[in-house]
Amino acid sequence: VLGLASDREWKWTTIAGAFSAVIASLKALTLYTTAAHPIDLSGDPILAPAMRRARHLARIEARKAHLAAPMTMADFVRVMASIKGHRSWLLGALCWHFASRVGDTRQVRPGDVELAPDHDPRADTYTTKILFRFGKGAAFCGPYTVVARLPRSVAKALAQLLTHATSNPDAPLFAPA
Repeated sequence: VLGLASDREWKWTTIAGAFSAVIASLKALTLYTTAAHPIDLSGDPILAPAMRRARHLARIEARKAHLAAPMTMADFVRVMASIKGHRSWLLGALCWHFASRVGDTRQVRPGDVELAPDHDPRADTYTTKILFRFGKGAAFCGPYTVVARLPRSVAKALAQLLTHATSNPDAPLFAPA
């Protein structure tokens, strides 16, 4: 493992993973070969300390995070112009305005959406709340509500979708993939 790591310039996380893979595969040797007994190296006096050291170095190794550039408004407008389906367009718009994940937004139920009841028909934007109860975001921090001001076109499309979706309040607004 260390020879490969040196030749290929592996990071410590990769080295620790390779050690784990070797230990696990030898322990399961009888499952995929004709060997009569597994080989358990987890208590080996040489490999065990090497594994502990690799895990320790993997935890403290500096990570270089390469953050993606944020999407600009021009990029968003260009992407939205290329979307053909009405529901796909609405899903993209809601993700943009609520800064939400597509997977989380797809799982929103009709009862999780609240359009401002006192909206002025002449207003350019509409206050809207969405309760995110499902998806990755809710899995990490529990259900959470996001409030956004939606442009009239997005609010109108959302209101139409909600009108049609109230027949089954437990079904997601957007069909599963």
